[in-house]
Amino acid sequence: MTDFQPRADGNARQVNIAGDNYAPIFVAGRLPLPATSHQLPPDIPDFTGRAGLVAELEKFWGKPIINLYGPPGVGKSALAVHLAHRISPYLDTELYFDFSIAPDPEPRAALAQFVAALTPDEFNPSHPVNELQARYLTSTRTGRCLILLDNVREAAQVRPLLPGDASSVVIVTSRAQLTTLAGAHPRRVELLDEAESIALLDTAAGKPPGSEPAAADLVALCGHLPLAIRVAGAIAKKRPYLSYDRLAESLQDERTRLSSLAEADLDVRSAFELSYQQLTASAQLTFRRAGLSLTPEFSLADLAALLDDNDHTAVAKAAYELADAQLAETADGRWFRYHDLIALFAREKAKADKPSDTIDAAERLVGHILNEFVTGYRAAVTSIRRLTQTRWLEGLPFGESPGFQDAPYVPQRLLCGDVPVRWQERLRPDARTLVFGGPGSGKTMLAERICFELARENAGRLALSVPMRHYQDQDDLVDLVTASVGQRFNLRLPRPVLEVLFKRYRTVLVLDSLDELPRPSRTRATAAIGRFCADHPSIAVLVTSRPDEKLQRTGSRSLRASGWPRSPTTRSASSRGRGFETPGCTRGHTSSGRHRRRPGRRTRCS
Repeated sequence: MTDFQPRADGNARQVNIAGDNYAPIFVAGRLPLPATSHQLPPDIPDFTGRAGLVAELEKFWGKPIINLYGPPGVGKSALAVHLAHRISPYLDTELYFDFSIAPDPEPRAALAQFVAALTPDEFNPSHPVNELQARYLTSTRTGRCLILLDNVREAAQVRPLLPGDASSVVIVTSRAQLTTLAGAHPRRVELLDEAESIALLDTAAGKPPGSEPAAADLVALCGHLPLAIRVAGAIAKKRPYLSYDRLAESLQDERTRLSSLAEADLDVRSAFELSYQQLTASAQLTFRRAGLSLTPEFSLADLAALLDDNDHTAVAKAAYELADAQLAETADGRWFRYHDLIALFAREKAKADKPSDTIDAAERLVGHILNEFVTGYRAAVTSIRRLTQTRWLEGLPFGESPGFQDAPYVPQRLLCGDVPVRWQERLRPDARTLVFGGPGSGKTMLAERICFELARENAGRLALSVPMRHYQDQDDLVDLVTASVGQRFNLRLPRPVLEVLFKRYRTVLVLDSLDELPRPSRTRATAAIGRFCADHPSIAVLVTSRPDEKLQRTGSRSLRASGWPRSPTTRSASSRGRGFETPGCTRGHTSSGRHRRRPGRRTRCS
């Protein structure tokens, strides 16, 4: 045998026999180990927080695939690199590929890079994908590999890159959970808590831990999003003359907050843009429309109104795509919400649409939420048991016993001067009414009864009752109304919706128990009521209070300037403070605490 010339080609060896006859001879034996590769990016030297999550993930590194997923900017890549460096000493070689910078979403580029690293002598860039994959599987079968695949979009990108050795470890980061990737151990990466956020901010800014008390405000404006916090820290490090207070002030304006959260190659808006561009056209439109939401949470019904689309299946499909891309969060598939910074990004995107389309969508949403509120409010108010268990007694004459004194509701009798009146007579559309009554006289019950009766009418009138103890020295009472009524009945009542409600319904606003406020707050509240009356002249306003000489004297003057009427009969404070009794009741409370008999419960109306 002459001219023995082995040629490497997989497991086969070709032998030149007599110079012209070739035949494959398979040689048994173990192939040499592939070249050692260390492709991991450097570990983050100032990696901060997530100690519990890292410890938990280290327990799973023996599993073949770990899938870290979560919203953009939450720190998935940083966590994956940090985790990979912690477990890499136990493995033979490291491979890394970032799909966000790959020119082609297909896995060919990753396969080519890995084969070139593991078997450089056998790599040919012109090899087809199936041959690259075969060489890759052969190379990874002889040793344990750590493979980090960053910014993966779908499971199809990962499957050809799974190694041939079952003892190897694959760490995959993605925005959507890779549910179709068999054997994957998914773990959602959440936002940092406040302590971790402050620690990351101080570390990125190069400041001593806890050196500035405004750190909590600054990380809150960053939405506890690690990328945003790192940007804020980088700016603080670049400009050490700016305190956290000053930086927080620069982020207060929502219109410029995203532009402010950019420094060098770190840009929060760019991270959101990448996720947005990966959406389908219908999901992109849904994302922009949801940016017009009036509340932090929005429902599928809201989206249908914003999109003017009655195909609820299509609307739900687009909404679920937003949730799958981690741009929206949902717990039940019906209600969704954006992270604060993603909501700002969605509003920016919505500005690119035609203004007329945006205005029409916003008006449809307001109308939808208004109808939803009115329906829910009427149902809630008219179902209050203490108001529904008895029939309405307003028409009964004074002193007449209803025959069932144990009933939970009895009517209040109003006195205007010395003249008995019904509350319906006092609440004309532009009425401004002060009602005084002693302790236990039923002022709150009167407020609730007014709401009950007008809700039951279902005839274009509505009454809203607001306990004044919730007043927080606001200059504008509208915010108090939206918060109080919405929270009490668990209904949405955003300010734009309330303003439309005022226009579409003959509204009565009952401000209950003004006397429960401390004197300074009571004075400011009285002024705020006056401004509200001036701004909303077509709304009837009724204020209840215990007898209060100063309020009757000075409060009436300030409110009268805004249309509050003078009492028909001027009486002394002691007279105004007389209590009122209920039919069948033997005593009522006066302002002095003494008791006296009355045939019916009454309160003074000014």
